[in-house]
Amino acid sequence: MLDSTADLYDLAFVVFALAWYARLDGVGEPPVALARETLRWIETEMPRPEGGFLNCLPDEGGAWQQNPHMHLFEAVLALYDATGQADDLTLAHRLYDLFRTRFLDATTGCLGEYFQADWAPAAGEAGQWTEPGHHFEWVWLLHAYTACSGVETRAEADSLYRFALAHGVQDDTALVRDAVSRNGQVLSNAARLWVQGEALRGILSHDAQGNASLAARVGENLLEYYLHGPKACPSAQATWTDQLDAQGQPAAERIPTSSLYHIVTAYDELDRAVREGGAEKTPA
Repeated sequence: MLDSTADLYDLAFVVFALAWYARLDGVGEPPVALARETLRWIETEMPRPEGGFLNCLPDEGGAWQQNPHMHLFEAVLALYDATGQADDLTLAHRLYDLFRTRFLDATTGCLGEYFQADWAPAAGEAGQWTEPGHHFEWVWLLHAYTACSGVETRAEADSLYRFALAHGVQDDTALVRDAVSRNGQVLSNAARLWVQGEALRGILSHDAQGNASLAARVGENLLEYYLHGPKACPSAQATWTDQLDAQGQPAAERIPTSSLYHIVTAYDELDRAVREGGAEKTPA
């Protein structure tokens, strides 16, 4: 054991992986049982009295974060998809309420990232920091939650979508920038790969017909700048470029494996949209 810290972000992906593993033929019940056991442990050992969960255990302090809660929400939805059992949606309902009442800024329609006690925005720039990629990611998740639960989330998805389009997408290139403030000021004009992937699946899930041209541009950017196109760095011929700087040039010195998740989920959503006839203008 090199590090015994229990990290909520990591545990969310443990549940997510187990949920998908449970879908394989012949696997049976063990991964479902382990996913449920992991969720029970999180709910028992890591809850905050104010709602939500600690970032990690032991608690290292610092800002409270929406990101691990988003992935926990995603994992619970995946578990429900695997089992169809209503009890497996119970935590999803609570996480949706946390999103609706704490993470979503009802005034601007943006999604906060960092918080302090009682889920108030963190002090300084951290409290102003928002990420367009997470806006698009939540748009997709809200539609998935509605499909599972019947709870109507269109208004919240619209708010996130409008904010991300207005402030996160560069007009000239359609690259989606890494960060803007709650009032739309650009905080980082760099553009990571995962942000483009989440923009693609957010647009396709929310407005594939109305914004097919933008979805096509985002999909083409992924191919041209990040994967194997003429504007990707040489390493992308075998893997991918993880980030562009503010001038649109390759900036990353490493290739995080986490990006593979965003590549797969983005093109899975593109495949679905094309098969359902909702993205005729997007690249194959």
